[in-house]
Order: sequence, then structure tokens, then C-alpha cells
Amino acid sequence: MPLVAVMQVFDGLAAVAHGLLRGIGKQSFGGYANLSIYYLLALPISFATAFALDWKLIGLWLGTTIGLALVAAVEFWYTCVSDWEQSARDAEHRNAAG
Repeated sequence: MPLVAVMQVFDGLAAVAHGLLRGIGKQSFGGYANLSIYYLLALPISFATAFALDWKLIGLWLGTTIGLALVAAVEFWYTCVSDWEQSARDAEHRNAAG
């Protein structure tokens, strides 16, 4: 299935975005982004395409792929607008506190 191969690209991008968020101590944003995008968008798209449009397995993968692409995009956007200087100061405080 070529769609699964496309999904792997977005999976890699999402993994990088998760790592960036972890690095700046903003894992909670990633968790909320994953939870909301998958439950509010990816799951309904998967069900609609798989069952309402009768695309079966392709429809299920399509919803997951769209959700993964959106998660990666939202998390990369968040890292781009984050204050990296403040994140570095916060990390220093966390490390000093033990």
C-alpha cells in the first residue's frame, strides 16, 4: 500500500517534532496535540472514509495518515513560535533543581 509508505514520512517528521518538544520541556503540548487531533479529526476521518465511503482499509489508513501529518505540522509550528531562550533558561532551572 503506497499510502502506508507516505505515512512513514509523516511518522518520521512527527518523531522529530516530539523530540524537539521533549527537548524544550513542552511534552504536555505534544500530548494534547496528539490526543485532540487523533480523536477529533483522524478517527472521524478514518471511520467516514472506511465505512461511509466504503474505502475499507485504505480509508482507515488515510485518516491515520492525515492525523499524523497534522500532528507533525502543529508540533513543528509550536516549536517555531516557542521562545528558545526562555526554554533554555527553564531547562537550566530544572537541571539545577535536580
